[in-house]
Amino acid sequence: MDLGRYIFKRGSQLLPLLFGISILAFLLIHLSPVDPVEACLGKEEASLLAPEDLAGLRASWGLDRPLYGQYFIWLAHVFQGDFGISHLSGRPALAVIAERIPATLVLMGTGYLLVVVLSIYLGVTSAKRQDTFFDHTCTALSFIFYSTPNFWLALILVYLFSVKLGLLPVCGMASPKALTFSLPELGRHLILPAAVLALSTSPWYIRFLRASMLEVLALDYILLARAKGLPEKMIIFKHALRNALLPFLTLLGLAFPHLIGGAVVIETIFAWPGVGRLLVESALRADYPVVMGLTFLFSVFVLLGNFLADIAYLFVDPRIRYGGEAD
Repeated sequence: MDLGRYIFKRGSQLLPLLFGISILAFLLIHLSPVDPVEACLGKEEASLLAPEDLAGLRASWGLDRPLYGQYFIWLAHVFQGDFGISHLSGRPALAVIAERIPATLVLMGTGYLLVVVLSIYLGVTSAKRQDTFFDHTCTALSFIFYSTPNFWLALILVYLFSVKLGLLPVCGMASPKALTFSLPELGRHLILPAAVLALSTSPWYIRFLRASMLEVLALDYILLARAKGLPEKMIIFKHALRNALLPFLTLLGLAFPHLIGGAVVIETIFAWPGVGRLLVESALRADYPVVMGLTFLFSVFVLLGNFLADIAYLFVDPRIRYGGEAD
């Protein structure tokens, strides 16, 4: 199968998946026992309104319709690029989400870059130095960070570097005293949340790449290359790493769900003004349009991550024929 046909085949599977995810998410969100009107207005303020006013507000939000009717109305608007009006702010949900996306992209992009760098460097080095002190230390730390919940790791780092040492800021993207945007200031605020995101995500990928490298290094063609006297760096990076990266690239596409899930918790802890924190705030206040918009957006990110990983797999090894079809 050629590249164009494969991309079309894999891409055509994304829309049915998004459709199924949207149905499931819509059902789960709207089956919540929380009353959106009370959650958005507050119980005290809602209790002051007359029953007909409450009913009128629910009708204006479309909550008086059957659930299937609400879903198809929402879906029809999505095809027009409209995710509804936020119950909290009264603004288009897409506009509310869009203003938070840059902050999350900065955090997730930095975290993802750190995951790739840490995984490749530590995974390859551990395999190259198998059963040494470096390998054992890396293995122990990987299990520690893998077993530590990201919120607990965040609190530990905040206590050490912010409370005790006073080296790094603990919340937001900039100091309240900052009058203008400053890249160094952003970098200081980014260190802790990005580090937590990377340290809680990378251990699994480090261990996977190490195992993949050890498997490749034991193959006959690697032994032959060493017997020919090729430089060790050439053997590791040109011959072994290329083949070890094949399963790793596909797995790395699955880092997106971990990063997105981690961003929700980490943005809340560090008061990072991104979509993860917005999701928590909107869910607590039953702001259905924003929650559905964010769920849809996260689903797109996850599916695209897997899709791009599959495409990267094909570029790394063009000999692969997906679906067992020949050119």
